[in-house]
Amino acid sequence: MGKLRHIIGRAATDTTLRRRFVHAGLAILAVALVASPAAAQIAPGPTPVEFGRPIGYTAAIELRLPRGSEGYGTFPCTAGGGTCTAAFASWATVPDKAQAAEILALAGRKEGVTETSCRVGPKGDLVRCRHKGVLDKGVRAAVDRGLALLRVPETLQDLPTKDGLVSISWDWRELTQGLWMNPGPTASPPPVDSGN
Repeated sequence: MGKLRHIIGRAATDTTLRRRFVHAGLAILAVALVASPAAAQIAPGPTPVEFGRPIGYTAAIELRLPRGSEGYGTFPCTAGGGTCTAAFASWATVPDKAQAAEILALAGRKEGVTETSCRVGPKGDLVRCRHKGVLDKGVRAAVDRGLALLRVPETLQDLPTKDGLVSISWDWRELTQGLWMNPGPTASPPPVDSGN
């Protein structure tokens, strides 16, 4: 059981394992749920929010497959028909630490979640975005700044990303805790905020 937890934990930071989990995610999730001990048997430890996440980490993309592609992990595309698959979003560019600090300062908050969905433009830019959840004036400015800095590569898993649907979760607590994880000069992680 410990080995399975170790592999699942590594998938959070290892892109190769994350891709494998996308393709075999349901089977692994089913095994993990059936074989997991009761919550009372698991030793207390840090929760993911204590470590935080960098900007753009919690994102997925819907990719259109070539005609005739169907099978495990495929579903009808949300727009325009056809068959799609989903993957963890991969970025050609992301905000660095200084830019992430600016985004978080614009948001002016450490709690709440904003969900954003955008189409991928011709140059990997994020266009035609829609938002829901926490969305005051500061958050809108912060999300707009973040979206201007995020770029999707032209292809992902050998599929074109243009017109793909990207969904991004902006969990302001996780992003604040994960500021140190954004690219840039090495910095020490901030002290853990237990939320008390």
